[in-house]
Amino acid sequence: MTLGPLSSSLLIVLFCFLLTYCIMSHVRSEFSALKLTIGLILLFLISWATLEITSGCTNKKAGFSLIFYSETPAAQTDRKITEIRELRKNLKEKKKNVEETDKKITDELDSVKRLIGYAITENKIADYESAKKVDGVTLHLQVIQKAQGYKGLLAREIILIKNADNELDYLERTSYLDVTMLRKEEDQAKLNEMIKQMDVAIKKYLPQSQSIVTPTNITQMQPLEEIWTQNFEKKN
Repeated sequence: MTLGPLSSSLLIVLFCFLLTYCIMSHVRSEFSALKLTIGLILLFLISWATLEITSGCTNKKAGFSLIFYSETPAAQTDRKITEIRELRKNLKEKKKNVEETDKKITDELDSVKRLIGYAITENKIADYESAKKVDGVTLHLQVIQKAQGYKGLLAREIILIKNADNELDYLERTSYLDVTMLRKEEDQAKLNEMIKQMDVAIKKYLPQSQSIVTPTNITQMQPLEEIWTQNFEKKN
């Protein structure tokens, strides 16, 4: 956004009024006539400067111009690309943490399955009904049940992270191509549209990069008998 001549002039006027107030406040009260004269002269100068600045900002032949420039669309695009890269970095770090957690749960799951295998051999368990009568087997099946629920949560989280990274990767690459090629004045609208798309994606995936997977999201658990059948039932 560019501050036009009028806005720039108003800033100058405000500054001059403040300067006038500071000067006048330091003039002794007995010189009231002198204070009035100085005030009128300064107000005249302010009015003249305002007109000169206003015309000068719209005329290339003027002695000077005062225009404040904000971030260009190209610069905004570069900044958003940097934000997307940082967001992707955070998502990859989260994916690594989720995979490490999944590995720990898998190791525990395998350990419990081995314990049930030992119980089956030692007690010659043939079916689920027999397994329920052996101390510890049901509890170990419940451990497997919970572990599988956690692994399901982690698997879904990894899928979400991959989908987010794919979309962000697309935006990062296409934005880089656009900001490299679209440098003409008439191309600014295209860059602005790309900036909006990146903003939407950042707002969409930033919370996901900061969230923690919690077990409260488990809505369904596999029945114990199904776990037994799939993992321990002897196949004919």
